[in-house]
Amino acid sequence: MPKKKSSKEINPIVKKSNAIIRAKWKVDSVWALRLIALIAVRVRIDDKDFEYYEIPVSEMLGREYGGKDFKDVKLGVEKAMNKIIELPTEHGVAWVNPFFYCEFMEKKALLKLQFAPQMKEHYLDLKNKFTTYDYNDFMILPSTYSQRIYEILKSWQNLKHGKVVIKIDELHEMLNSPEEYRKDFGQFDRKVLKKAHKHIVGDERITSLWYSYTPIRKGGGARSQVTAVEFMFHPVKAERQAEKEQAEKRKADAADYEAVRKRAHECWFGHRDRGEKCEPNKQLQKCGYCTTRGMHYTASEEFLNLDNEFLKLKEG
Repeated sequence: MPKKKSSKEINPIVKKSNAIIRAKWKVDSVWALRLIALIAVRVRIDDKDFEYYEIPVSEMLGREYGGKDFKDVKLGVEKAMNKIIELPTEHGVAWVNPFFYCEFMEKKALLKLQFAPQMKEHYLDLKNKFTTYDYNDFMILPSTYSQRIYEILKSWQNLKHGKVVIKIDELHEMLNSPEEYRKDFGQFDRKVLKKAHKHIVGDERITSLWYSYTPIRKGGGARSQVTAVEFMFHPVKAERQAEKEQAEKRKADAADYEAVRKRAHECWFGHRDRGEKCEPNKQLQKCGYCTTRGMHYTASEEFLNLDNEFLKLKEG
């Protein structure tokens, strides 16, 4: 019997075949794709067979598990277990369910899962024609369209010419687009392509994949039929990383400011109420919160006046 793998024994990189990424899959639940990613990061490079993998339900839900979440867990697992992937084979086509077994251990809030044997060639001992991506990037994506587009584009990201053209019919098949989106590219663009781009690239959700896209029209006219979509990959620019670092620094500085402001307030009033002078003591190398730091970090005129008043008190 295959052994189970602890949730702690994971590598944050998902590795899977390009074939499974580009396959036709009628998926309508972000949890189904999350479950596959959660298993994939637990598959080791040297694994020869699939094991039983224990996954905290909180990782699938994106929140802590509570008793009221049982229905959501049941629904998510049922949808995942009922999905069929259509894969091309040497002799034709195969329809495969990716999961072989799933058990919910409610007291431990764990899911115990195992991939179907037919998934081995897509996850085990991969030597070529495979894709890797950051599990943390994938898990923040909020829709099945952004999840699928992220994976699909990742499978073509390393092309030498830096772009890929996908026929519109093939893209609809991979994304399981509803009929109204297939008939109306404008609607497909607004509700699928633009939203996914915002989740993957935009300021709302930032991942390691940065791309732009352009519809290709038959005849080139603005109102002519869209026959394909060209996706162009861009390196993550240094300025984008710099902006992110600056934002993090501003956030940290703001937290420091508030902490010092609070301590300055408490310190000044503590000394004032006790009628004490602000002198260094054993607890603080320098009691600067109600003197020097109080002036530097307290923005309001009221606090500045209090600081000046206290300095006069101390000097006297």
